[in-house]
Amino acid sequence: MNIAILGAPGCVGRTITKKLLDSSQDKITASYRIEDDIPRDLQNDRLIWKQVDLFNPSSAGNFLQGSEILIYLIHSLGAKNFEQLDVRLANSAGDAAKHAGIKKIIYMGGIVPDSRNVSPHLLSRMKTGQALASYGIPVGEVRASILLATCSMSYLIIYFLAKRLPVMITPQWLNSFCAPIALEDAASAIAALISRDIKGHEIF
Repeated sequence: MNIAILGAPGCVGRTITKKLLDSSQDKITASYRIEDDIPRDLQNDRLIWKQVDLFNPSSAGNFLQGSEILIYLIHSLGAKNFEQLDVRLANSAGDAAKHAGIKKIIYMGGIVPDSRNVSPHLLSRMKTGQALASYGIPVGEVRASILLATCSMSYLIIYFLAKRLPVMITPQWLNSFCAPIALEDAASAIAALISRDIKGHEIF
């Protein structure tokens, strides 16, 4: 299988790339923005690092050329307008995937609560999945809460709060429940969808 991974240098991207290299014979095309993004400890004959600019259709098309499956792990939370940017990037990737003949997209989003009190962050995650699915390609969306790993920003926020402030008055939003998951388990869920038949937009 030829697999393209957008967001490969990130926390989840590094883990899923290593897992696929260790447990399969898949060929992987991994994205990077600048040279410094490339993890020097992730090198393999079946792994090709390619620079990509999703705002450039020819760059996005070149990155996806020859791939059958796209694993989409891009999240622009650090940007001021991350909600609009996330959807724009997803649309760029979806359009490029359609033209490149991608057969399946696997996307990792966040767990969206049933209540109306959805944070902008989780709303953005949901809209990203919807945007990817709007191009007629089957999408398997893995929804996960806080990832338990030292490379996970959500985990590190809680870790440093607890370490530096053993007693604190907390805001009301801390009353909301979440279901943390080990990074390795989340990566295993993504890997399992590679061989699974996906119809339409399925949420896991």
